[in-house]
Amino acid sequence: IRVTLATRIPPERCRRLNLGYLDPDTINFAEWQHREAEGILFVPKAGEMLYRLKPNGNDQG
Repeated sequence: IRVTLATRIPPERCRRLNLGYLDPDTINFAEWQHREAEGILFVPKAGEMLYRLKPNGNDQG
């Protein structure tokens, strides 16, 4: 699975986390919508609310 973020998070930080980066200012949303058959999922406003989980002391990773 390859995950690419269109975000204001710096590209270098995305790469450190093994995430792809896409400049959000370059996106034409119509090009990405309705392409599920190609394995592309368009999630509008997916990053509106992001959460950082606190460690619970039971880290298995």
